[in-house]
Amino acid sequence: MLRQIDSFCPIDHPEIIAIALDIMITPARRMYYSALVLELADAAIARIRHELMVATQPDTAEPLAAPGQPTLPVN
Repeated sequence: MLRQIDSFCPIDHPEIIAIALDIMITPARRMYYSALVLELADAAIARIRHELMVATQPDTAEPLAAPGQPTLPVN
């Protein structure tokens, strides 16, 4: 029986993540990988950076206002 994966993304593959981390640590190693692998690794790096940025931002207690609407001062 085949295992079905509902939402598979190539940049989630463990080997691509490992290559992305390798490239982040030692950029000179890019010359050892093909263009396709580098493209996937770059996408994985962008996702990792985005997730780290979101994870390190403090949570705000007040909801954000919709664009164009004034915000009320907090006392």
